[in-house]
This record gives sequence, structure tokens and C-alpha cells, in this order.
Amino acid sequence: MEFEHTFQVKAFSKEKGFKVDIEARHHKLVVDEPKELGGTDKGANPIEYLLAALASCLSIALRFHANKKKIQIDEIEVEAKGLLDLRGFMGMEGFKPGLQWVEVDLKIKSPEPEEKIKELVEFVEAHCPVADTLRSQTEVRLKLEKI
Repeated sequence: MEFEHTFQVKAFSKEKGFKVDIEARHHKLVVDEPKELGGTDKGANPIEYLLAALASCLSIALRFHANKKKIQIDEIEVEAKGLLDLRGFMGMEGFKPGLQWVEVDLKIKSPEPEEKIKELVEFVEAHCPVADTLRSQTEVRLKLEKI
């Protein structure tokens, strides 16, 4: 198993609106804003995809580590939500452009003792790549090329 892997997506915005087409390997995603924010609602918005990334990463990490530790998990349900103050996005001083907070509600169906599940969740919370990226100050490098 190779331990380091670079992931990559490409985004294409060829219309005047907010719709963005994403390529992730051979997968296609559509990103857009809801109509009330000026979009055409042809896809989830970037914040919803970010929350989806967190919820799915936690789910995958729970399954992976439960299997590794021989802990039976029957079902996982993750709900992630976050508060965004649009004044920061619009450039108003004194307002954070990103999420103010993120809250995750986790439901796990398992015959295992509650303490065992709590230990698994604590381990996964500390080792989930998306949760770590959101918590830490990950460097973002932006390079511009005029086309």
C-alpha cells in the first residue's frame, strides 16, 4: 500500500452563472448555488459538498477502523451542518468568510458495548482526514495562470 497519495479535481465554470462542473477521476459533480443565492440550483453548493466530505469521511473512517478492530457496526448515519455568515463572503470587514462552526450528529447501530463505540468514535475523530483538514491550518497554495 502506498502511504502518500495526491488527490486532484478539476473545476470548469463556462457559464455566466454560478454552475461549476467538477471532474474527480472519472466522476462528474455539479456545483451550484440555490436560487435564493442567485444560482440555478443544479447541484449542491461548495459548503454542502464540504459538509458531505466531512460526513462521508467520518462514515468511511468508522467502517475502516471498526473492521480493523473487529467491531460490528450495522448502520451509520451522519448529519453535518454549519453556519455561514454571507457578509464575510461578500467582503464585509469583521466577518469570517468561512463557516462559523460545524456540528456533527452521529448515530451508530451496533450490538457492541457503548464504551467500545465511544472509543472507536474518539479514535476516528482524531484520524479522519477531512475533520483534521477542517480543524488545522492546512496551507492552501493558489497559483494563477491567465488562459
